[in-house]
Amino acid sequence: MDKYLLPIIWLAKLISFICKALRLGTGSTWAGHVALTLYPTILRCLEDDLVHGSILITGTNGKTTTVKMLVSILEKDGRSVVFNPTGANLLNGITSALIANVAFWGRPHSEMGVFEIDEASFPLALKMYDPEAVVVLNLFRDQLDRYGEIDLTAEKIHQALKGLSKGSVVVLNANNDYVNRLGKNLSAKVLYFDVCSCEPLARPSVYLSRFKIDGFDFETPLGGSYTIENALAAITVARSLGVGYEAMQEALRNFRPAFGRQEEFEIGGKRVKILLSKNPEGFNQNVKMLQSLETIETLLLVLNDNIPDGRDVSWIWDTSPASLLKLSRLIIVSGLRAEDMILRLKYSQREYQISNIQYQKNLKKALRLGLDETSKGSTLYIMPTYSAMLEVRKILTGRKIL
Repeated sequence: MDKYLLPIIWLAKLISFICKALRLGTGSTWAGHVALTLYPTILRCLEDDLVHGSILITGTNGKTTTVKMLVSILEKDGRSVVFNPTGANLLNGITSALIANVAFWGRPHSEMGVFEIDEASFPLALKMYDPEAVVVLNLFRDQLDRYGEIDLTAEKIHQALKGLSKGSVVVLNANNDYVNRLGKNLSAKVLYFDVCSCEPLARPSVYLSRFKIDGFDFETPLGGSYTIENALAAITVARSLGVGYEAMQEALRNFRPAFGRQEEFEIGGKRVKILLSKNPEGFNQNVKMLQSLETIETLLLVLNDNIPDGRDVSWIWDTSPASLLKLSRLIIVSGLRAEDMILRLKYSQREYQISNIQYQKNLKKALRLGLDETSKGSTLYIMPTYSAMLEVRKILTGRKIL
């Protein structure tokens, strides 16, 4: 190891410790930011020290959940894995995770890494090093003010994939047209996962997904068709690494959701379930999943336009919230752009009428109202954008990321 690298790792660890000690956050970005500034090639150096290399997972939706699924499978198979558990998916977040994984004498604790990475940062990462495998889950319209149109994002990812060596594996979603086309003219080995190749074993549910593939039954305590796609992506990578189906089955059966992604809490005998809804596809998939319920007692929609959400909230006009009006006894709307969401709901009332939409811009008061209006044993469902999800969790649990 370069003699200058170890002191930078120590400094970054100190910065992370200070952030946590002073409750300034989880220390998952600043450590990496400082380290990359002082030593621009540190990401390549740290990744090279992983005996079995790393896997990068990108896409518009499902990155955090898929990473956690794959990590659970690999750990069940007896492998030691480092990943970015807080969802810090820029280069500084991955670097911070790798630094946290390094002992003070400079050797990594884990043998391999699994990292989610932001779509815009993905090409930059591939310029720095060659991962063992990459996964592209999907590409949907998201944060136009930051990414631009999907075609531009897809082209940048495709050009980055062309630079991978023959020893790398590229795993692509056959059900997403933009992603399906990324497999052309690559030197790396290309594998596809296809939701049509599996057999659903249960009706759609908020709390369960069951499916069969290659004669093996799988079950995971998350709902929604996108959960099956995430699981298939993790299974495809695990199979390429020689993991047996039994380890996959057990890992997915005992899977705990990543923070904010169908995460559930119990407060005073009432359940709170958070369904991250940060773009049109994610919002509509959550609506589709909630349609499996006969009724929703209380629903809280939180729309923010902070930088992590994207400043442009016009995406809400590509959502289909009408059935939420039919299902919900009470809809509470909060967030920095709550008025925009209320307007969107009102335009959906042509099909369904609901008189009980309540506006409460203050999120703490909105959560209090939602809990007060939820009966014991029932569930308050929350559909927040990304920064709103972090605020909700902070109010419910404090600053710690579970």
